[in-house]
Amino acid sequence: MTNRVMVWAGACALIAMLAPQASAVVEDSVIGAWLLDAHDANEVEDISENEHHALVLGQASFVDGPFGKAYECDGSRLFVPHDDAFITPTFTLMAWVNVPVIPNDWSMVILAKDQWPNRNYAMYVAKGVGAVHFAFGTAARQDVGNFNGATVIADGTWHHVAMTYDMEMRRIYVDGVLDAEKPSTAAPGNPGSPVVIGKLAGGMIDEALIANEALTQDEIAGAMEQGIQALLGGRSVDADGKLATRWADLRR
Repeated sequence: MTNRVMVWAGACALIAMLAPQASAVVEDSVIGAWLLDAHDANEVEDISENEHHALVLGQASFVDGPFGKAYECDGSRLFVPHDDAFITPTFTLMAWVNVPVIPNDWSMVILAKDQWPNRNYAMYVAKGVGAVHFAFGTAARQDVGNFNGATVIADGTWHHVAMTYDMEMRRIYVDGVLDAEKPSTAAPGNPGSPVVIGKLAGGMIDEALIANEALTQDEIAGAMEQGIQALLGGRSVDADGKLATRWADLRR
């Protein structure tokens, strides 16, 4: 075997060893991940190993989304019962959303564990602004973590949105790009309320995920491009034969 072939073989072996480990690190941090493709009776599956399945209140509808189907927020409700695993000082929330109009109140929730003023994390569509609203706080320090992103996402098209907190910096990402950030060392709240998924009147949500650490921009962009199933170490959505409308197509 030539030196060139040996180097190539060694590089391939190294990549094969490192890739599963990188996926495992992300997978271990995931509290819940919901493809939102469909539901079984009154339940939407959490594809992580934690089985935090979302309960359906009302008749859920599903339409074509960025990856497979998406949940249409048409009056039904999705929520995950409280579990102490959802209480975390550091976190990542992400999802694909399609929001038709800028809200005139604070009723549009993307993902939240929120019992205001005791709020661990909440990603809203900002009232009167239409950008991502990052929120957390406690009874003693109400809304201490709150701020708005810079980009309007309430424009009737699909956007990938994410927010992260590592007890040093709060970050908002839109379509895989850093949209806004603000420093903070404040501790979030610890409510016993359920997790709300996609309370977006007239809107849609797909590929929702909550993790207990701040994922990197590359990990968030990877989830946007390949789907959260790939982020968790599974095959990409394309490989599974599902509908996969890429971000570039959605933006045309």
